[in-house]
Amino acid sequence: SGAARETLGALMGDIAAAGVADVEEARVAYERAAAKPLRAPYVVAVAVEPAVAPNVFEVEEIASVAAAAQNMLLAAHALGLAAMWRTGAVCYEPAMRRFFGLSERATVLGFLYIGFPAMPAPARERRPLGEVVTWMTGEAVPGSRRGA
Repeated sequence: SGAARETLGALMGDIAAAGVADVEEARVAYERAAAKPLRAPYVVAVAVEPAVAPNVFEVEEIASVAAAAQNMLLAAHALGLAAMWRTGAVCYEPAMRRFFGLSERATVLGFLYIGFPAMPAPARERRPLGEVVTWMTGEAVPGSRRGA
């Protein structure tokens, strides 16, 4: 929160401008990226620092952190706050890991922008469950060895 968002924005701006040869385009890229953390009063960086153990699978740790982030979004909305998860190439830059004091094995999964809604959330129509879920029954599945 506060001035820390400006520091994060400066890093985002540096990363965005780093690969741009044209001076004016680099300036625009910097300013655009640097303004991103200022869009909300609170920005939560979401990262995973994987354990190094034979019984720990990195993908499960990433999934756990992603689930925690989703729970934070749900909690924010339940409290009447506006919240959204943003990602992008900036998350995967070594400079971003260093900024947060993370190891080379870590991954910044994104940023949760949290604040007060400027307008009511738009009404959205949900697709029927049958369009997004495949139900498996006890019957043989084509292409599987089940029942063989």
